[in-house]
Amino acid sequence: MHDRQAVTTSLKVAESFGKNHRDVLAAIRDLMSSAENYAVLKKVLY
Repeated sequence: MHDRQAVTTSLKVAESFGKNHRDVLAAIRDLMSSAENYAVLKKVLY
């Protein structure tokens, strides 16, 4: 816990779900990119 938020590492996620760490990192990057793109589009469209 950190500032009343549950936290973990990408390595622990990969280990827990039996995934390759590089694949977890790629998924995180994709999510971050999607969120950033959404934020930019939202500013432009609204």
